[in-house]
Amino acid sequence: WSSDVCSSDLLASLMRTLDFMQEEQVFIKSKLNSKLDTFKDTTTLNWAEDVQQQIINRELAIQLLKNDVQKLDRYYQFLEINKSPSTEQLKQFKSIQKQVLYLENEFFIWKNKVNDYLELTNSASN
Repeated sequence: WSSDVCSSDLLASLMRTLDFMQEEQVFIKSKLNSKLDTFKDTTTLNWAEDVQQQIINRELAIQLLKNDVQKLDRYYQFLEINKSPSTEQLKQFKSIQKQVLYLENEFFIWKNKVNDYLELTNSASN
């Protein structure tokens, strides 16, 4: 592997990004659950249910990507001892990297919207 293309450090970085998103989702889910009792109108309850489904969907995507990163890392560890990666493995790494970047960008937009909405509902209930 060329160090500017893929390395154990880059794979570890992708894994840390995925772990961070998981941790943040747990925090948001906890925050959302703690406010569910204060939600009185159907629109807000439907919104909360939709957010919970988005969390479940994102968690599945994160788990699938983590699995792909782990497989690629095992392959990379094997290659360090033996030979160069195949073109297919480099393509796979670039694909995973793009998917993690997309998920991360989408996650931060989503997180900000959810936090803003929760703050609005919090200030409206005070």
